[in-house]
Amino acid sequence: MTGYYNETPLVRFIYRKNQLVSIAGEKTNEESLRWTVEEFSRESGVEVVDYSVYEDTATAPGRYVILIEPVRAVRKGEIPGLRQHMENALMRANPAYGEMVMNGTLSPLKLVILQQQTYLLYRDMMIAKGASANQLKPVRLIDTPFKEQFFFALRENYDE
Repeated sequence: MTGYYNETPLVRFIYRKNQLVSIAGEKTNEESLRWTVEEFSRESGVEVVDYSVYEDTATAPGRYVILIEPVRAVRKGEIPGLRQHMENALMRANPAYGEMVMNGTLSPLKLVILQQQTYLLYRDMMIAKGASANQLKPVRLIDTPFKEQFFFALRENYDE
C-alpha cells in the first residue's frame, strides 16, 4: 500500500506471480530487474525499448541472459562494456546475485541485443493468434520453449 485516495487504499504491484529468476537461490524479482535495466540505461546511455531475462542452466555454472531491444543500433564492439554496466547494476539490485557471481556459484550474465521491433512483433503475433491486446503482459521471463525460440531467433547476429 502506498497511500490513500480519499479513503480508498492505493496499492502498487511490485511484480507478477511466477516472475522470479532464481538459478541458485539468489531470487531476483521483476522489480530488481526493472531497476537494473533503468540503471543500465542511465549509466550506459543506451535507451531500452523493452527487456527480458532467461535462466541459462545449460551453462555451468548457470547464468542470466538478459535480452534488450535498444532504441538505437548497438555496435558489436560496444557489447563488452554494456554487459559490464548491466552486470554492475544487477549486482547492486540483488547483492545475493553479486555474491554468487563473485564466488563462482553463478557465471557472469550474458547480454543479448535484439533486433529493432522484436517486442512489437511478438505482441502482434500473439494478437494474431487470438490473445486479447488488453491481457498481454510484457515478456519479462523467457520461460517457455516458444518464447525461447522466438526471442533468440531475433537477436542481432553478433559472433559469440
